[in-house]
Amino acid sequence: MSRVLDLRRATREATPRCCHECVFWQQARGPVSDGRAKERWARGVEERTGAWGRILRDGDRFRGVIQYGPARAFP
Repeated sequence: MSRVLDLRRATREATPRCCHECVFWQQARGPVSDGRAKERWARGVEERTGAWGRILRDGDRFRGVIQYGPARAFP
């Protein structure tokens, strides 16, 4: 059975590990993985707007994730 979960810090574990620290949208160059930066960003967006994405699961299988929010939340 498919289900859609809100993407929050508390549900991030339902995504692949590589998604937990990915900050590809924060930097034009350089590393795309920065756990501290992602945590700060996620906390701030979550406090201001709530969920910052959706996770699609099919039973126990991960199917996809999308991050979204107000334009000002994405540097």
